[in-house]
Amino acid sequence: MTHRWKRPKEQAMRILVLILLLPLVDIASFVVVGPRLGVAGTLSLVLLSVFVGITVLRRSGLRAVEKLRGTLVDGRQAVPETIDAALLAIAGVLFIVPGFASDIIALFLLIQPIRELITRQLLINFKRYGGVVVTTETHPASGSAGTKVIDVDYDEIDGPRS
Repeated sequence: MTHRWKRPKEQAMRILVLILLLPLVDIASFVVVGPRLGVAGTLSLVLLSVFVGITVLRRSGLRAVEKLRGTLVDGRQAVPETIDAALLAIAGVLFIVPGFASDIIALFLLIQPIRELITRQLLINFKRYGGVVVTTETHPASGSAGTKVIDVDYDEIDGPRS
């Protein structure tokens, strides 16, 4: 079975609609879960979720920066590492956003195989509809031996590549 990607603009619209629906689903989850847990239980879970989100952002952010720095110093492209770091950052933000539905999505984003699947699918989409080219060069900077400059070019292609 082959999975056919929709055009990027259609995908972006669907993602935007899902992002706009998430607060409504979160509010509905409070209405459903809140009476069962009570005010103290619900607030405790929300505060715990915020704490987890801040922790995820701090730990994953530092690790991601180190990983990205290492790949760029080696001269390799860091697109998969960048996507993984972005997914972890999204998970951290979703934990901070009050709501049980956003917490469930964040929990799924913490699972490495799920992030790898999303990364693979995004890379397939990048290859099919356009590409990202990253080059690094050393340029002299005033007062230092040289500064790494990252130059990124992006080519948008109207349809899938054959």
